[in-house]
Amino acid sequence: LVARLLILQEIQLVMDAAPIALDRVYENVTKSAKQRKITVLRRKTTDPAVIQKARNLGKNIFTVMGPDGEDALFVFLQKRLQAWQDNLGHYKTLADTGNYPSRDQISDGLSLTKALLACDDAPKLIERFNEREKELLDFSDEYSDLEHFYEHQRPTWDKLRTACDRFKLNSLELGRDEKAAPALKRMQEILSAPSPYGIIKEAEGLITTVDAVNKQLVADRRASALKVVAGLREQIEKDVQAAGGDADLRARCMRGLDVIQKQVESQESLAHIAQAEREAQWAFDAA
Repeated sequence: LVARLLILQEIQLVMDAAPIALDRVYENVTKSAKQRKITVLRRKTTDPAVIQKARNLGKNIFTVMGPDGEDALFVFLQKRLQAWQDNLGHYKTLADTGNYPSRDQISDGLSLTKALLACDDAPKLIERFNEREKELLDFSDEYSDLEHFYEHQRPTWDKLRTACDRFKLNSLELGRDEKAAPALKRMQEILSAPSPYGIIKEAEGLITTVDAVNKQLVADRRASALKVVAGLREQIEKDVQAAGGDADLRARCMRGLDVIQKQVESQESLAHIAQAEREAQWAFDAA
């Protein structure tokens, strides 16, 4: 009779103030020394209406209907909430770097899941789950956005952030361009938005727009600087020949301009290209 009631989950065996796990019952009830320490308690059960409410709420939050039955539902809710907590913990690590959004929302979600997972028995968890219905429903929408961002949108976000950092080199000139200026401003708005999830899709187009202008600006400035360097090299060549210099003298005279030419060819900053152009004149004077 005791065994049947245990399997039906209508009673609970307690020893030393702790419930005996089902797989440990046999070894305890078959030893007379331990039998005297065992107490039989009628198990507290949850109202079926409360269980059904938690099932419906779980479906709205997790998009899956939990199983019927108190213990099965308890396990279901625990697993789903634990999955939330594990993912949010990972997201928080990234958000704490300051490079990703929604740190406060993630912290709120972790507080909510921690409070619910602290309920260590079925009646308590199901009751607390129903009590926090509004918080759970509100956060479930936020969680969907967070999960989609950190699992799928993060590469686009990283690309946008990297592009913005790269464009900062020439922000003054880009800010004067009628195409690049509004696109660059919109990129910065996305990166500073509290919940940018619905507007990240604009990133690729914005990056393309600004990048095209930036490349043209750099190409024009680079071509201008290389033309100046080429003119200076040509003049040095003439001066070396007029002085009857040998290859060694020519190499020493050209060394400074060689370095500057490589800098101009690889540099992406308009200001640095302009600086290199000025340094080319100094190198020429030294030659």
